[in-house]
Amino acid sequence: MYNQYEYTSGLSGLNFFVETYFVDIPVEAYKTLTSLNGVTAYGFDLVRGTHTLDLIKGGFPSGKYLFAGVVDGRNIWANDLAASLTTLQGLEGIVGKGIY
Repeated sequence: MYNQYEYTSGLSGLNFFVETYFVDIPVEAYKTLTSLNGVTAYGFDLVRGTHTLDLIKGGFPSGKYLFAGVVDGRNIWANDLAASLTTLQGLEGIVGKGIY
């Protein structure tokens, strides 16, 4: 049997990025994912994941990066640029502004 703390201590200095696509994240999965200490950034689909956007608005971990999917990956040519910008501007107030 391994000691959880010994196992995760070997991961120090690594950056993990969790990415989802074409889906909403269930509430409990969002809570679990955003509580993981070793994760540096999250990528969520906010076009098909409209409920995921609500979860982010309800709370996002400080010090973490958010890669916000605001363009429909199944139809990139029909993007509403104004709507995408509005979503990003709203998220800036929640997660801050940073370039990664």
